Amino acid sequence: HAGVLRRLGAMLGTQLVLYGLAGLAWAILGRSALQGTLDRAWLLGWALALVTTIPLQLLVAWNGGRLALDVGTLFKQRLLVGAIRLDPETVRHEGAGAMLGRVIESSAVEANALTGATTSIAAVPELALAAGTLALGVGGPLQAAVYVGWVLFGVAVAARYSAVRRRWTVGRVAMTND
Repeated sequence: HAGVLRRLGAMLGTQLVLYGLAGLAWAILGRSALQGTLDRAWLLGWALALVTTIPLQLLVAWNGGRLALDVGTLFKQRLLVGAIRLDPETVRHEGAGAMLGRVIESSAVEANALTGATTSIAAVPELALAAGTLALGVGGPLQAAVYVGWVLFGVAVAARYSAVRRRWTVGRVAMTND
């Protein structure tokens, strides 16, 4: 309802248009280089395509920032509603340390959403385009498969890191409560 998916779609769509323009710019330059002529009109087209990427990069960054702020706002609103609905007896039973730990964790989640999450989401189309480029042109299907394997290996390492980090966080919050 808050329009987060619309903002995400705008960010990813703009990112794809940006990659398309960058590819067009280099295709124009490569065509001129392979023909051995550097026509002024094609060079102007190359420069225009590159200059057009600048506002698109700004739009991707703006949409990413707005997305992170919107998600952070929703997160804080849900946290506030949950805090208002807490049973006072539960608060007394858990203690101030557990409540402090939750506040600290919410700040860490919001900080990560504002910094790394939008960059990671914007990298997904880039990974797909790189795999497609390898499969269709430069390297062939074997190199594309090796690339996809490395990407999946990276995802597995990130998932393992996330699980270890989650256990560490649970232990740290438990120590804060003690």
